[in-house]
Amino acid sequence: MRFSDWAKDPRQTNRWKRVRRQMLIAHPRCELCGSRCATEVHHRKSAILHRDLAFDMDWCLRSVCHWCHKIADSKPDRYITWRPRVPPPGV
Repeated sequence: MRFSDWAKDPRQTNRWKRVRRQMLIAHPRCELCGSRCATEVHHRKSAILHRDLAFDMDWCLRSVCHWCHKIADSKPDRYITWRPRVPPPGV
């Protein structure tokens, strides 16, 4: 891990900005409701408590709209049904 990855909050690093942008490009639709454009990235596990998963695009991160992000933050992950990911066109 680089020194910048050890910031108090991993979401304050340049690496997070790059990963967030990649997530929103790879999954432009909300992965919870499926009807809105994704504008935020949700951590299924706390980025501060689980630093090893903070940048895991395959399992820990989900692209969501603003309203679904509020829902996802208020409920434990076991009560949320995530939509299956669709591979990007051309893959």
